[in-house]
Amino acid sequence: MQNADSCYAIRNINVETGFNDGNHFLSLKSDFGTIDLNGHFSYSSMVRSLLNLVADKLPTIPGLEKKPQTDHNDFTINASIHNTEWLQRLLGVPLEIHRPLSLSGELDDRNNSIDLWCDVPSFTYAGTNYRDAYINIESPGDTLKADVRIKKIAQNGKALALKLRAGAFDNHLNTSMEFHNDARRSLSGVLNTSAVFAKNEEGESTAYIDILESRTTIGDTTWHIHPARVTYYKDHLNIDGFHVSHANQEIGIDGTATHSVDDSLTVKLKNVDVNYMRPPSNLNLSTCRSELMSGALPKMPASCAVPSASTPITFT
Repeated sequence: MQNADSCYAIRNINVETGFNDGNHFLSLKSDFGTIDLNGHFSYSSMVRSLLNLVADKLPTIPGLEKKPQTDHNDFTINASIHNTEWLQRLLGVPLEIHRPLSLSGELDDRNNSIDLWCDVPSFTYAGTNYRDAYINIESPGDTLKADVRIKKIAQNGKALALKLRAGAFDNHLNTSMEFHNDARRSLSGVLNTSAVFAKNEEGESTAYIDILESRTTIGDTTWHIHPARVTYYKDHLNIDGFHVSHANQEIGIDGTATHSVDDSLTVKLKNVDVNYMRPPSNLNLSTCRSELMSGALPKMPASCAVPSASTPITFT
């Protein structure tokens, strides 16, 4: 196998496929690992089956419409991958696994059922090291649940551990994100949210996100994140009542960010040590503005010196 710049040899690959007692099977054994599929499956419709599982629980989520299938999937899968050099050499995917990746589970799209596990104990992606990556997707009752965990390893060996639990049911997406690092000044916490996707009065796809009671701890100081509402649709972000506090210290954010100079976000500080949260020297808060990417989530430019058509942020 080769691309325009290199040649890569897979010295051993054996594929068996066929039908046994009415079940379709595929068994692959090669230099890079093994894959076994058994049941009823169509290669061309597997991705659609997964997308339909999500769309069934979140029917109004933008860009993810449940579509009818002529080929249905009901199968089990077991795989072990111990070498990804071929992905790098032939497809340019910057992934290197240091210990075998394992995948197992089952999918039944007629019954909207899935139970899938994936473990990647140690790998490098685009030059960054990761450990203890784990994904579990399951569908108990009428809920689609996901449990995702990963540790990002810095060059000094310190780890940032991330854990996401999500549940989708009746057009609601509930998430809980936990984080913790090993730095000298530790940072940890949990952010809980509940989101609904719907059309607004103008017929635009809109995300209504409720921030639930949460917390974050910086060093030995715990800040409480209080309930708030965030509404987002294309080129429009509204924050209503975002509020964090520690003892008598408070930080609040309210307002609307759009391309209009008539809209603004207001940051309120009460009894907060500004030096404690001093921004970088190249950040001019008097001209700092938020910029909305067309059709994407808002982002903050590195210098915050964006055109005047963006939304000003006012500190009070």
